[in-house]
Amino acid sequence: MSLISHSIVVCTQGRSHEFETLIKCLNKIAQTIPIELIVVANSSAPEENETVLAIFGKYNEFNSKEYLVSSPGLPRSRNLGKSKVRGKYVTFLDDDIEISLSYFESIEKRFESDLNIVGAAPYVEIDPLMWNFGDTKRKRRKKCRKSAGRVTRFGKFSWIEFAISDQLVEWLPGCAMSYRQDISQQVNFNEGLENGVTGGYALGEDADFSMKVAKKGKLVGISSESILHKISPISRASSEQMEFARGSWLGYLIREFPEKFSNSRIVLMLLLNFIVVLLGVRTRSGLSRFSLTTASLRIKGFIDEKIHSRLLVGTNR
Repeated sequence: MSLISHSIVVCTQGRSHEFETLIKCLNKIAQTIPIELIVVANSSAPEENETVLAIFGKYNEFNSKEYLVSSPGLPRSRNLGKSKVRGKYVTFLDDDIEISLSYFESIEKRFESDLNIVGAAPYVEIDPLMWNFGDTKRKRRKKCRKSAGRVTRFGKFSWIEFAISDQLVEWLPGCAMSYRQDISQQVNFNEGLENGVTGGYALGEDADFSMKVAKKGKLVGISSESILHKISPISRASSEQMEFARGSWLGYLIREFPEKFSNSRIVLMLLLNFIVVLLGVRTRSGLSRFSLTTASLRIKGFIDEKIHSRLLVGTNR
């Protein structure tokens, strides 16, 4: 039986400074808790991966550690790291976060308190210097109070809110999420969510993974712990790329989780057919009779063309 309590998977791309800050903290935690560290470098630039390897070699308090190299794409990198874990619990961390020294103790206690809990995550505090989309902390807290840790029928995800007590949630944020290792091995991160236009960025890969794990038990937001997510601008998708990724996200949710998004499918069908008519796509009788799939393909082609043209314009500026 493994003596390792926690396996930690950190995927990193071009963020050597943030990566080392995190590894220093994890190395200190490893002095008191048996930890296995798995680092997956997934930069397309060899020199960046060599920098990560040099940092990786400096910290040696871990019970076990392994350095891996993957092609760009977070889902495939996390799948590679997940395939190597041996601990009782596995935690996926972004390389641009800060965590407390008590983080893993709190996570472990919560898992041990209820065998039906299969996943857990802390409250996520966003670096105030990195707010985007015109959002503010006050606005976000107001949104969270209404539906903390929930997924709406139209694919909107609310963050886990700091609370007096732990709370059941429907998804876990990928910047810091933990699972029972044996349960997590039954699900993979969906590499199909990666997109060439977005440089391998996969919107919602964390929500997709955690919602599938949730079918096997409870997901919990831990009130006693929080992490700071710095949201480094390095190796992050642009606003145009994010919009492209969002375009197909709701359609994916409807296909993968029909029990939750069935009403969204009906609304989306009506909306797509309305758009099809506006685009002049009609049958001989002049009425739209296209299936959801056909309409989606036509509209996707139209949107893709617009997005590609916008990206090309931005590149040539």
